[in-house]
Amino acid sequence: MCGTITYSGAPVAEETVSVTAPGTDPNLNQTLTYNWTKTCGTLASTQTTVPAVRPQSNSPSAVDFTCPADGSRCIVNATVGDGAATSNCTGVNVCGCGPIPIPSLNSPANNYCTKNTSIPLSATGASTYQFAVDNENTFSSPWLYNSGWDGASVTASTTPPLTTGTYYWTARTTINQDVCDGNFATPRKLMIDTNPLSKVTDRPIDCQYDGATDSYKVQYSWDAINYTGLCGFDKYLIQVWSDTTNQNYYYNTTTNTNSPWIIVPANITISAHTKAYDKAIPDANESPWSNGTSLVINYENCGRDIPAPIPTCGVYNSGATPITWTWTSGATGLQVKDTYSFASGGGTAANWLYNAPASSGKVINGVAPGTIVYGRVTNDFATFSPENNVTCPTPIPTNAPTATPTPAAPVLSCVVNDTTIAWSWTASAPPPADGKYWLQVGTENAANGNVYNNGETPGLAADTMGLSNNTTYYGHVTGTDGTPWSNEISCTTAASNGTYLKGRIWYDVDEDFRRSTDEQLLTSAAPFVDMSFSYDCGGGWSGSSTTNSYNDCEHENGVWNPGRGPYQSAWILKTAATSCSITATINTANSPGWYFVQPKNQDGTPKPYDAGGWRV
Repeated sequence: MCGTITYSGAPVAEETVSVTAPGTDPNLNQTLTYNWTKTCGTLASTQTTVPAVRPQSNSPSAVDFTCPADGSRCIVNATVGDGAATSNCTGVNVCGCGPIPIPSLNSPANNYCTKNTSIPLSATGASTYQFAVDNENTFSSPWLYNSGWDGASVTASTTPPLTTGTYYWTARTTINQDVCDGNFATPRKLMIDTNPLSKVTDRPIDCQYDGATDSYKVQYSWDAINYTGLCGFDKYLIQVWSDTTNQNYYYNTTTNTNSPWIIVPANITISAHTKAYDKAIPDANESPWSNGTSLVINYENCGRDIPAPIPTCGVYNSGATPITWTWTSGATGLQVKDTYSFASGGGTAANWLYNAPASSGKVINGVAPGTIVYGRVTNDFATFSPENNVTCPTPIPTNAPTATPTPAAPVLSCVVNDTTIAWSWTASAPPPADGKYWLQVGTENAANGNVYNNGETPGLAADTMGLSNNTTYYGHVTGTDGTPWSNEISCTTAASNGTYLKGRIWYDVDEDFRRSTDEQLLTSAAPFVDMSFSYDCGGGWSGSSTTNSYNDCEHENGVWNPGRGPYQSAWILKTAATSCSITATINTANSPGWYFVQPKNQDGTPKPYDAGGWRV
């Protein structure tokens, strides 16, 4: 029967407003009684009635309410009844201000620094604001700027022109202008700086010669400015260029350090200047360009002596050879004389061939072959480059016999690894057309060739394996095109290290105990795998390996070389092997392992007979 109570009038201290409760009469013929209550202030009546009036269903009732003198905020409420039922109304806050929101400052940000003097201010969180700017963050009156309420909604404001300095700004909102105004938000700092930066002082351009590129490198630097502004120093803009007409920049960027070393050619003028910027936003304050500095890039300014000119002999003609002198230094003078160096100071006027201004490429004619000629360059004929010299050869007569080069033998060397000797040699001159050499190795002398004697050894290396321990072997080698034999050298194998079997290991894909050319060799020619081998088969067949053996069952370089097998003792008759025990001890770390395999033919098929059991 009752809704939300409303009021009309100015709800300020000691003022009276009209409070209305919107009751309804569902029975349409009953008198409604309103019982009023309040938390403070004064009601003109605590009860009002509204007689029934057909067919009126809405029957509101009003009562005067006077706000308290202390400005307190009060709640006025009521109940309404028609004699049959009672309903509670929804009370209303009257008088005072109640909670007033504090706005959120939007822009500018805290510590904002700019060279603009009129600054737009904005906030969020309410529909109307009062903006204030002062030079103290306490905002004690009078303020430097007050946007005011102006009796209308204010959502943003722009300050009047401000001078260079530090300011603070804030905003607040209201629910009843000048009566119920809220608190100010936490102030933000605002800085205005309209002063340009001071001009930068240039330092002389530094120049050095760069021997790696036979050119020069320059570096530009300056004195740091004494910055006293509010926004903070930011950076320098550097420009380094040559050719003032085209502004050919070698460096054009911002930085806080010296320019890098810049490679430049000789005999140009390099110029540079800079300006400074602060951190004002959106546009920085800047200094004027520095006065700038320039440097001509040459030997004198960059601290390097003029390099010596380069002489080149021309084509012999009519008893003389022309000599061309070139240089890259830009020197403007040349001195040339024969027989006596400039350093010695010797000679007479007859020895001077040239002493005058010249450009690179100057040709000096009439020089007799076999004569030593000296030259140097200069810019002022007072200081000179180091001298250079050349002796042009005496030409060979056209009918002179052609010298036949002397054949050169290869040079042989050897390296011992236990019972293997690795032989290697340099190419002969001329080298053999087919790339093959003749290597001979013997125990008495190389020419004996009783160990190795192969006239078709390819390449520049060969190994002799499975040699006897503590034995000296002699070798020499020659090309197959008639070159002399090399020097004979010798190498001695290592002393015996016990009863071990030696050999190379390969990946025996087809398990035939024969290495085909497509089967990967797992060890190089040296070192060999080192193992001990013993057997006990009964019937008198017992013992251990007593000699150093090597694998002689390989298929390399297209030559089949059959043998007993990779690692085995003497053959053992099956009839004698009544109870056979074979022990193989690996003495080499990280070896691929050992295993027993049934004997097979070269093509991989099993032997048609049992040759004696198994191989290891």
